[in-house]
Amino acid sequence: RELHYADSTIYKMRRKIQTAMDNYDLKPFSGVVQIDEAFVKGSNHGRFTKAGDKEKADGKYPILGIYEENGKRVYCYPAQKNEKGQHLTGKQLKTFIESICAPGTIVVSDEWRGYNFMDKPDSNYHHETVDHNARQRVNENGYTTNGIEGFWSIIKKMYYSTHSNLPKEWMHLY
Repeated sequence: RELHYADSTIYKMRRKIQTAMDNYDLKPFSGVVQIDEAFVKGSNHGRFTKAGDKEKADGKYPILGIYEENGKRVYCYPAQKNEKGQHLTGKQLKTFIESICAPGTIVVSDEWRGYNFMDKPDSNYHHETVDHNARQRVNENGYTTNGIEGFWSIIKKMYYSTHSNLPKEWMHLY
């Protein structure tokens, strides 16, 4: 509005800026990171298809997010379906974490079973969990997922206030 350009020009400029931001070299996250997943789009917020299942109904897209506490950085990426058509399997999470986090990183998550691969002895990561079902916000060792949860709150407010139906091909740009 302030630049007095046509809306189509502004959208093209925004898309080019978003694409450029998506194509930068990402330094590995280290230290303490928080990881969580969020689901956007559709209605029926907060409901699973069956008890404890993270595969959402209503066409919602799962987005993985990692928040680095020391560097105050966040990296998000929409989860893609695997060859069986599933979102958010342990194998996908492992690939995602290994591509973003340096070995030796302390990874804090909720107790969802998809993160269990980090509890194995051959894992390159120290895994801390926060039990949200028990209303735990900080675990016994002082670790929390509040940073990434706060980020999801901001993202969802932005998304639901401006985008009612964003195509999943563009999700990684937001």
